[in-house]
Amino acid sequence: MKFVDQTITGNGKGNCFNACVASVLNIPIESLPKYWEWDDDGWLGKYNEYLAPNHGVQVIMLRNAESLFGFNYKIDTYHIIVGYTNRDPWLLHSVIGYNGKVVHDPHSSREGLSKIEGYLFFIKVFNDD
Repeated sequence: MKFVDQTITGNGKGNCFNACVASVLNIPIESLPKYWEWDDDGWLGKYNEYLAPNHGVQVIMLRNAESLFGFNYKIDTYHIIVGYTNRDPWLLHSVIGYNGKVVHDPHSSREGLSKIEGYLFFIKVFNDD
C-alpha cells in the first residue's frame, strides 16, 4: 500500500477521508468526490453511492468496535479510524488503521487521534446480475 497524504486541510474542508480511501483502494485522491461540499448529514451514503459502481466497495462505520481487535479476534486488514485530534478537537479527522492501530495519519502533523469515534471498514459489493 502506498499511503496518500491529504492535499487540503482546515476548517472542515480537508480531504483526510479521501486520502485514506485513496490509500486503501490504491487510486488517485483527485478521482474521489469532494464530500465536504455536500450540504447534508447523508454524505457517507452519497459517498457509498459513488464507491459501489466505481470501485466495487462500500464503507460501513462501527462505533465502539475495539472488541473486534481483541485477543481472540483479529481483522488483518486496513481500515479507516475516525475521531478527534488535539489540533482540532471539534472536527472529525480520518486516519488509516490496521488491526485497530493507527498506521498512517494523512495530515502533515502525523499526530494521530486523541479520541476515537469509530472505525470504517470496506466491504465488497456483490451484484445479483
